Amino acid sequence: MDNRQLLENLTKSFSREGLVVFFRSASGKFRPKAEDYSHYLQGAEFVGDLQKLGSMDFADGRRMILLAGQTHHELTSQSGKLKQYEIAKQVLRNENFDAGIFVFHDSAGRFRFSW
Repeated sequence: MDNRQLLENLTKSFSREGLVVFFRSASGKFRPKAEDYSHYLQGAEFVGDLQKLGSMDFADGRRMILLAGQTHHELTSQSGKLKQYEIAKQVLRNENFDAGIFVFHDSAGRFRFSW
């Protein structure tokens, strides 16, 4: 299955497993590694969990992390953006990553990618 088809499947039916499959296919640099990052959710009642799905190390020494968090409520275009940004900033700073892709999703399969 090519990357475009994997991405289309992901948008039709979001799952963390599908996200990992997409990143493994899209980049030989992606290393999957599930790890609980819920300790970064203090004061973020709208998110139920936060999990590291993997990371990438680039030739120039930069590092990127991929995380996913499930929201307690319906995800809309405006819900929780500032709090999601604060969580992302804290993870990048404390875990020494240069960049991250943070995916917040709800139980209905709606999701938001944040770079």
